Amino acid sequence: MLLMKRFLFVPALMVIALSGTMSAMAAAPIPSVAQILAVCESPSVEEATSKGDTIGWARMSDAQIEPWRKDFLAFNGGSVSPVGWKKSAKPDDDVLSFWIAAGRDSHKACSYLTSSPASLLDQLTAFLGAPQTLEKSALSTTAFWKHGNRETQYSQSGAVGLLNVRYAR
Repeated sequence: MLLMKRFLFVPALMVIALSGTMSAMAAAPIPSVAQILAVCESPSVEEATSKGDTIGWARMSDAQIEPWRKDFLAFNGGSVSPVGWKKSAKPDDDVLSFWIAAGRDSHKACSYLTSSPASLLDQLTAFLGAPQTLEKSALSTTAFWKHGNRETQYSQSGAVGLLNVRYAR
């Protein structure tokens, strides 16, 4: 359970820190699961940046990411190299982020927050296969996949979906 809490803390922290600090950006379509996972599987921030830029969303500036980076450093120590994209200037719109961290919990991860999660679980299941765990209730849905050193977690509560992908280093 501690791993799950830690797994959820970092993406949630980034989403909270970044969601209210966006400048005006043009809207773009929702990326496919294949596009999201291509960013997540990148071995470096540079490659993730290149792949993320193809989605068509505006890349977040260093100034927009800095509050999250500072909070992450206080949480994890070490260093972190993040990059992120936002679908539009709306504070509650979709965000895709990627980072590589060194420190107590050295890892590579990405997070996708969406306000349109309707088919995301079905797309993930088609792409990754059946999840190892799946829990559905009237209020929320969670799913978890583990493939090698990659942990993929999906959670939805109401109209908000969150996809976290983490690679142990």
